[in-house]
Amino acid sequence: MCKFSAKGTAFAIAPAEFLIRLVMYALPVATLLEHGIAMSAATALFFGLIDGTFRRGSYTSRSFLAGRDGLEITSGLSVQAVPWTSVSAIQAWHHFNRVDFLAVHYFSAGRVAVATCASRYAEAESRAFVRACAHYVSADVPRLNITLAGLGDQSVYRPLLRRLIQDVAVVAAIGAVLGAIGPGFALGLLAASLSALIAVLRHSVRSIQLVQRNGLWYRVDVETSPLRTIPRGLQLWVHCLAESTSSRQVAELEPSSPP
Repeated sequence: MCKFSAKGTAFAIAPAEFLIRLVMYALPVATLLEHGIAMSAATALFFGLIDGTFRRGSYTSRSFLAGRDGLEITSGLSVQAVPWTSVSAIQAWHHFNRVDFLAVHYFSAGRVAVATCASRYAEAESRAFVRACAHYVSADVPRLNITLAGLGDQSVYRPLLRRLIQDVAVVAAIGAVLGAIGPGFALGLLAASLSALIAVLRHSVRSIQLVQRNGLWYRVDVETSPLRTIPRGLQLWVHCLAESTSSRQVAELEPSSPP
C-alpha cells in the first residue's frame, strides 16, 4: 500500500485562502467609500489575483491510499473507495514553493470526477504514489487510454460556479449594508471573475481523451498525428505507465523456474 496525504505547511493553504477571501469581500467596498471607484477596482483586482493564485494550491481531499483492491480517497470524515478500473489518470505538479499537487481523475456514475490533494516537501512521496497507482492500474492489462475532466464536466465547473456566485453575493451584501449595492456587486464580480480565471488555468476547456498506439499517444479527436509532447501534468503518469508495462512484459518473457 502507498499513501499520499496533505501535511506540512500545505495545511496553511485553506486558512490563508479564507483570510484572503474575507479581505477581498470587505476591502474593495470600504475603499470605494473613501477613495472612489478607481482605487476600489484596483484593490478588487489585486485581491482577486492573490485569491486565484491561492486557489490553485487548494485541495479537496486529505489523503489518497493506493492498495490492491483500489484507491481510497479521504475527504473530511468520508472515505470513498474507487476501483482501479475506474481510475483514468493522475496529474502531478511540483510547484516552485515545494508544494506537490496531485489530481486523480476517475469515473463515477458515468461521469469523470476529480479529487485533489497537496503536500509540501513530498516530491519523493508523490512519485512513489503515482508509480504505485500506475502499477495497480496496469496489473492485468496495459492501460492504453486516458480521460481528463475539463470545464464542461460537472465535477469541474460546479465548484467554480458555486464559488463565483458566493463571492459576488457576499460582496454585494456588504455593499448593500454600506449603501452601495450596485458598486458592491460590480466590485465582487470583478474580483471573483479574475480569481476564477486564474483558478481554471489548470483545466482544459473540454475533457481530453488520449489513446496509446504503438507506444505513441494520440488525442482521440485528432488521431492523424501523435502528441509531440505529453502535457506537463501527465508526464509522470505516462512515464510510470510505460515503466509498469515494460516491467510486466519483461516478467512474462523470463523463463519460469523449474519445478
